Amino acid sequence: SAFHLSSLCTGMTSGMHSAMPVLLGTNSLMYLNSTAVTGSETENPWHTAFVPDEYAKNGNWPVALVAADRNSQHIAIAAKHGFAVLDTTRDSWLVPDENTNNESSWICLGLGWCGPFLVTIQCKTGTTEVYLVAYEIQLPYTCKTLGTKKLTKEPVQMGCCGTFVVCLTEDKTIIQYQLVFTAEDGVLKGVDIIEVKQLSVFVDTFIEEMAVLPPEAFA
Repeated sequence: SAFHLSSLCTGMTSGMHSAMPVLLGTNSLMYLNSTAVTGSETENPWHTAFVPDEYAKNGNWPVALVAADRNSQHIAIAAKHGFAVLDTTRDSWLVPDENTNNESSWICLGLGWCGPFLVTIQCKTGTTEVYLVAYEIQLPYTCKTLGTKKLTKEPVQMGCCGTFVVCLTEDKTIIQYQLVFTAEDGVLKGVDIIEVKQLSVFVDTFIEEMAVLPPEAFA
């Protein structure tokens, strides 16, 4: 299949400023194998991972979104329905049960990582309802929904940094959300997704790209 380079920080994906370049194909992706880069000079540093059959079946392709976490250990992808997560250290996929058929009630519009937590923007099939959803990914087997927030405006771009998620809407409003974690006896119980602030951007042209930079970028 044809590949194109994913920047991981533009459009509706956010890669937490991961240094890992990813080549995205219709049913596969290629990423730099960090072990190979630092190991044998003759070893091919590029690794190809094919989208698992249980996710791609029933026409659930091509892959439209991709986002790597900051440590380049996990890569999330999304096609027409739901999402799947690749553990690059084990070369294994996690496909949540709800994402294994084309009757999934959610369409993934955006992907990003807040530390080890996957953040998605999802639309409920057959409606205009849009939600911001945070997941705890425990590879290789489990995916737990930590928190959900219904959005009043559909984002066209998103970015993640630390515990913050920033969305840009079609009317050029920047909305900042924060993930507030709740724990009991040291065990993570859930996440409250709180709207922090809104900011209107007064420009005549369409905003094509948005990136959320960590504080150290300005040091």
